[in-house]
Amino acid sequence: MPIAFPRLSLRPAALALVLAVAAPAAVLAPQRGVTHDPSGKATVMIVDSEGKAQSRSIETGQMVGNRWLVTKGLTAGDKVIVGGLQNIKPGQPVRIAAPAPAEAKPAPQGNTPQEP
Repeated sequence: MPIAFPRLSLRPAALALVLAVAAPAAVLAPQRGVTHDPSGKATVMIVDSEGKAQSRSIETGQMVGNRWLVTKGLTAGDKVIVGGLQNIKPGQPVRIAAPAPAEAKPAPQGNTPQEP
């Protein structure tokens, strides 16, 4: 990710100290599927193995584009519900709609978090 420093610039053969943070055990959750209560606690509704909605508490880090970096509570492959959250209750059967065509995304590089 390029970072602009308008008053500073690196010249050829110059050195820079860079701090990179990796989150190998994290996944990305769509922002619109994550809700926060008044105390700031984050939850998502997922579809369980029986096709029913379940509420799950999660811990989030920073935003990555339009997704939350989830550090605890989700694993790759979990199905996060992103539509109709105001009408769904835990234990209610869920019908999974076909996903809308995705926009082109750059290929992941390095330690990119996985999407559920």
